[in-house]
Amino acid sequence: VVPNKETLKFIKEDIEEEKPDGNNNNTGNNGNINEGEDGLYKIKIKTLKENDNSESMAITFLSEEAIYEVKNGKRYIKFVLIRSDWMKDKEVFVDGKKVNYDLSTIKEYDGKNEEGKDKIDSMIKFEIPSLDSKIECKMTIIPIGNIRVAFRLIPQKSTLTKTESDHIHYNSSKGRDNVKIEIDKDGIYGVDLKLVNEKGEEASQVKEYIGQKANIKVKDSKKHMKMLLKRSQEIKNIKAIVEGKDVEHKIEEIKKDEDGRIVSTIQFEIASLDSKIKLEMDIAGKQNKKLILQVIPKKESIVIKEKDDFEYDMNESSKINLEENGIYEAKVEILKEINDHSEMAKPYLGENIRLRVEDKKTYMTVFFEKSEEIKDLTVFVDWSSVKYEWKDTEHREVEFEIPNIDSKFRLHMNVESVKNKRLEFSISPKKETFKVKDQKNKGENNNEK
Repeated sequence: VVPNKETLKFIKEDIEEEKPDGNNNNTGNNGNINEGEDGLYKIKIKTLKENDNSESMAITFLSEEAIYEVKNGKRYIKFVLIRSDWMKDKEVFVDGKKVNYDLSTIKEYDGKNEEGKDKIDSMIKFEIPSLDSKIECKMTIIPIGNIRVAFRLIPQKSTLTKTESDHIHYNSSKGRDNVKIEIDKDGIYGVDLKLVNEKGEEASQVKEYIGQKANIKVKDSKKHMKMLLKRSQEIKNIKAIVEGKDVEHKIEEIKKDEDGRIVSTIQFEIASLDSKIKLEMDIAGKQNKKLILQVIPKKESIVIKEKDDFEYDMNESSKINLEENGIYEAKVEILKEINDHSEMAKPYLGENIRLRVEDKKTYMTVFFEKSEEIKDLTVFVDWSSVKYEWKDTEHREVEFEIPNIDSKFRLHMNVESVKNKRLEFSISPKKETFKVKDQKNKGENNNEK
């Protein structure tokens, strides 16, 4: 082997520039620029995942270029959030500390989004000590299933150039309405369902028999859908039909009540969430008339799940009326999020939650262990941060108002023993475990059922 000396070139700089090592201490060709001098600078940024150096899905919603500003000795960075109307509960952390930011609208689009808000792009700006600072952002993004994402921003100092304008060039088409979460990776996903009858009408009358949610299990490129049969003892001759063909299915009993009611699951393989899925069945007492349902997954509702199980609708089956004034208690489950801190959070969370219903308002109390290590708690209900109250001086009990027990509950907190790491996790009451602690029915005797 004889090297061709004419093709020899120095590649060290290219390797350092392209290596996604999560560091921003490359210097490149900007050695003549003093990054501490007052002025405006353009700089490229990389968007990496929170815990590894692969590209974050959030890159879809950010400009790849940022403005670095130095003014009176202070340093700021700003970049574009594409379709910021899709983003909720935004948080920015610099060198591990949560910081304030300014947000300004830079572009408006025609029409409203799914929540009735104006469609906009925004510029976000916050202060940093230097371009070597560790910058992390967290937000909930609606079109990828209301998933909470965390990502790191790595300024590429080798791209730093002076500029007279703070205008940022970016591809606004990156944030169009067709963004969706993909379920192509192994894991468990949850999705809401729409059930439609043969006339194309929503089949609300079958809700007492068929669950409105499904689990999708992806493994080795195969996808299996699992649905809930709430009263399977009354469902006969069920068939699963995918793309016009009968497919094999598996029915598994998961609960049997004292009154004979049986809750089961049905599982079968699908090609994708776009598959045409139908269920055929006979319902006892319906004169054995064949019921045909079209099953339509609502792809915008996809969430990541930790377990392939169901919390079926206990509001319908529970013998406890959670609308009556009183005190109730239930076991609590920690759910998996895209940043999976569920296992790390378990030692700090009590086994139960408490509900207090008073004058048509409902309050939840969460109990903590090792509360002396917990700092900077933030509570989210249905993706919005809410006010809370510590019920004791040791900060072992925190109470906050909730709309109902079917809301989404998420907690963020720093924990000293894990290097002040900010843990993020969701919790869900196990509805079948609710019990009455003290129920008062406005003048009636206590009625613990």
